[in-house]
Amino acid sequence: MGAGIPALLTFDAWATQSAKSLDPNSRDILLREGLELYETSPLVGIGPGRMVVALAEKEAAHPGSVELLQPTHGVPILALVEGGIQAGVLCAAVVLLMAWRARRSWVGLALFGVYLPFILFDHYPYTHAQGIVLSAVWLGAVELCAREAAARVPAAPTDEATAPSGTRAPLLL
Repeated sequence: MGAGIPALLTFDAWATQSAKSLDPNSRDILLREGLELYETSPLVGIGPGRMVVALAEKEAAHPGSVELLQPTHGVPILALVEGGIQAGVLCAAVVLLMAWRARRSWVGLALFGVYLPFILFDHYPYTHAQGIVLSAVWLGAVELCAREAAARVPAAPTDEATAPSGTRAPLLL
């Protein structure tokens, strides 16, 4: 009841907004505008949190050059634009590492599967404080699932002559 009534009361607004924000043409425009900004400073990026500011500056210098005054929707691309190549690579590496860790458990895979569209198709996990906190909780939950799954795996046999009894090899990934 607590979630259902507000959902019914605001359904029209959500439907209208989702129709606008899920338009694939708009996402193409945002991606193109972001990559154009990336080309201006590929090594160090344009600066954290500066995409909208940089787009506004570009529009002021060249009227009509900016179609949408929004950050690129997609955290890895947004990190690339704002932080340069190293931030883009690091962000992609974190997503891949999270996928690698999630493979150990069905719950971890489910959590990762739900998180993936959130990080690939929106800027919320990077540009809003709530998104950053939620991303940390999500990453922690996937890691916890991976550790619990790894703890259930029996230890590999060891050579009794070289290893003390009952020891395990360290868990690397």
